[in-house]
Amino acid sequence: MESDRLTSPRNFSIRGCRSVNLTEGVLHLMALEKLEIRECNELLSLQEQGLPDSFSFLEMLKCPMLTRRCLKKKGEDWAKIARIPCKNLDYKVVL
Repeated sequence: MESDRLTSPRNFSIRGCRSVNLTEGVLHLMALEKLEIRECNELLSLQEQGLPDSFSFLEMLKCPMLTRRCLKKKGEDWAKIARIPCKNLDYKVVL
């Protein structure tokens, strides 16, 4: 249905965000499969609860502080994204 597409998006993009934390609102997008975060220089961390199980692709570009926290096995937020099958962190695919 058309109304389902509006309340249950599959793709979501955040660009130029000036917040320091990803909001809890992303948790409520239960059908979300792909999240793109770009040019969010001040974004420090992902939400505490992690990301929805529906995620299959995460892309972070030009988000230096957040990307550092999501480095494989080293970053403080790695556990929050480890189960996502495909991750692109600053043009590097991490499986």
